[in-house]
Amino acid sequence: MLLLPLGIYLRYYLRRGFLSSAVLAFATSLFFETTQYTGLWFVYACPYRQFNVDDLILNTAGAMVGWVVAGPLTRLLPVNNPASERSRYGARVTLTRRALAFLTDTAGWLVVWTLFAGLLGVAADWPTGRRHALPAGAVLGLLWFWLLPAAMATTVGKRALLLRVTRPDGSPPGALRMAVRTGVLYLPLALLWLTLVHETGTLAMPGPLGTVLPYATALGAVVLWGAPPLAALLRRDGLAPHERWSGTVNRAVMPAEAGGPGLPVPETTAGRRR
Repeated sequence: MLLLPLGIYLRYYLRRGFLSSAVLAFATSLFFETTQYTGLWFVYACPYRQFNVDDLILNTAGAMVGWVVAGPLTRLLPVNNPASERSRYGARVTLTRRALAFLTDTAGWLVVWTLFAGLLGVAADWPTGRRHALPAGAVLGLLWFWLLPAAMATTVGKRALLLRVTRPDGSPPGALRMAVRTGVLYLPLALLWLTLVHETGTLAMPGPLGTVLPYATALGAVVLWGAPPLAALLRRDGLAPHERWSGTVNRAVMPAEAGGPGLPVPETTAGRRR
């Protein structure tokens, strides 16, 4: 069951044959088992799980069952034509596309921070690693959510979803506008961070601030993160608060046909409201 979707993906989307799919499925399962055998690739002093040949066989077989199932399943799915789908939907900046970019950015930051904190704990002692994990996460957050987007006019998640941040006229947003946009959009996450810092005793908040922080975090999440879907439904321009206050918008970047740089496509009202 673990690799059954991989078999479907290999046949339906990548159009791989039976033999090449079997090799890729075997390699994927081998990576899993080797990771377990080496203790997360030698991060831990001893393996915390075992290399299991039965798992290797079953995972590969599961992927191939998915490959077989993909045959009749493709008759029910849309025709796999990436070029046609890209030209049809690539210029639309939908709420779903923006939400996926946001989730990708947040998940990416969490993964990088978790790996850094784990390696810090292994390199030093766990109390030291735990004490420095939260400040390190805050510094990583500034780099991940503000400095990189200010320099690139996009984030990791937006780049994956082929989105770019610009002014309404298409010009670069600049560091100040990106700072306002990032500050408003990720204010609930910053408040949650301060709450964790206070609750873990890393840095005690003065006075009643520590008591108010959890409620402020919840209110900020409801107001600021609930605003984009409401704006898409209720506002004519479809802009969320972090976009209106920073004077920035999302624009789709269409991949160049010949491998050159992609071209930003203006965001239409209809595209935003979909």
